[in-house]
Amino acid sequence: MNRLVRNRDHFYNVLYSLRHRIFFIPEVYFLRNASRNVKLKVCNFFSVLIFNFEK
Repeated sequence: MNRLVRNRDHFYNVLYSLRHRIFFIPEVYFLRNASRNVKLKVCNFFSVLIFNFEK
């Protein structure tokens, strides 16, 4: 459980740093225009990326 929480915090930290470095679209604009499916795909992509990176 502790590891899960730590991974989730790590996930959000990576997302935040990536968003500030690469994507200059405000979060509200992205959330308003992206469909639920696209958001899920992005989250799955990042979680798989981070999971493979941490192994």
